[in-house]
Amino acid sequence: MEALKSHYRIRVRNKKFEFVGEVDEYISLQVELKYNEVSKWTLKLDATSDGAQLFYNLMDDPNNGGIGGVYIERNGYLLLSGPYLDAEEEASVAGEYLTLSGSCDMIWIQNHLALPHPKFMASPKMSSSLYPDSTTNYHTDQYPNEGDSNKRYASNHIHSFVVDNFGQTQEESLRRLDFLNCVDNDNGYLIPNAEKSRARGESMLPFIQGIADYSEYKGYPLQILCRQYLNAGDWEVRFETIEPSIAGNAVMSMSLGTIVSYTYKRIRPKATQILVGGSGEGVDRVFAYTKDDASRSMYGRIEAFEEYTGEKPDDGEETKNLIKYANQRLSEYGEQTSFQFQFQETEAVRYGRDFKLGDKVRVILKRQTTTNIVRAVSFSVSGNQEEIQIAVGKTNAVHTGLRLFDRLRNLEHRYDGLTKRTLGE
Repeated sequence: MEALKSHYRIRVRNKKFEFVGEVDEYISLQVELKYNEVSKWTLKLDATSDGAQLFYNLMDDPNNGGIGGVYIERNGYLLLSGPYLDAEEEASVAGEYLTLSGSCDMIWIQNHLALPHPKFMASPKMSSSLYPDSTTNYHTDQYPNEGDSNKRYASNHIHSFVVDNFGQTQEESLRRLDFLNCVDNDNGYLIPNAEKSRARGESMLPFIQGIADYSEYKGYPLQILCRQYLNAGDWEVRFETIEPSIAGNAVMSMSLGTIVSYTYKRIRPKATQILVGGSGEGVDRVFAYTKDDASRSMYGRIEAFEEYTGEKPDDGEETKNLIKYANQRLSEYGEQTSFQFQFQETEAVRYGRDFKLGDKVRVILKRQTTTNIVRAVSFSVSGNQEEIQIAVGKTNAVHTGLRLFDRLRNLEHRYDGLTKRTLGE
């Protein structure tokens, strides 16, 4: 089957998100899209070309602020927008070349911390220095707050930490990203009020990834998006979460011509049973133990030890919470599976028009049929040649049967609803 032709449009943006030109010719282009992760792009140019000069202009701007970069479309559909991060220039008798590497706009989330209140680097303690009244001088780095008795969607948890740390409601102008518009769509799992999300200065991206994973574990997957967006005639970077949709027309199958080849891998777990040490010293220390029977039956006994000091000693809940933490780690250390295939567009199924990253698609394999989320898509373009690789499913779970796309045993491994290293304070 002859491959369908695709058109890539690469626009270059400056520090004001204005388009200053387009790259008409390039040697090669790679775009790696990742679900709820920072996506990457690499562009190789003739260093003497007009397209290369656009990037040299960005590199010469001392006030670029890490913003200048690209807005890449394929057949009229946005693949990613984001800054250039690295540049490499080569010169030899063969020619002069400029290679740019960059990310999507999710990098703004990765570059920041989930700080406790007051959410900027000024307070020596994890307490509020904004209020002189001693009665309010306590930890206010959780969501929902103590005075809020309502259930909140997973998107509310995610939105609250991003918008307060460096979005519209961040009080300190030096930390606030004025171009970032955080939109809350009230979606995902409706989390009970008793389950709090607490920031302790960790990286923001894995922090909110954990909340999204927890929502998916509860049956409500969320896709985190951060991309350049035209709003009322002005360009901004929009941050939001959406619920994956089912791409009913997109069927991946060798017999239908949309799968050229596929690879399935399965890697043994790092642990099948875990011992967790909690509070106390010596003979008074509290321990908890848990195991995964399905994984241990297949791979045998693989032991691991974990520290956890997030609970108040003797509060009556410590052992239960230690077991919960151990189960989170069992999921993280569990068997890794991956299914990747080379995708070929047909008249019936095209990327962007019929499905995209984060959509649920139907995959027909040699021995199993499944419907799951598109977790990664990579595009490699050189000359007239284009190759598309797609990964569907999840890669860190203990499965049953064929062990491909079964539901995760526990997706809470990155959801840190419990407080670490603070003795519950």
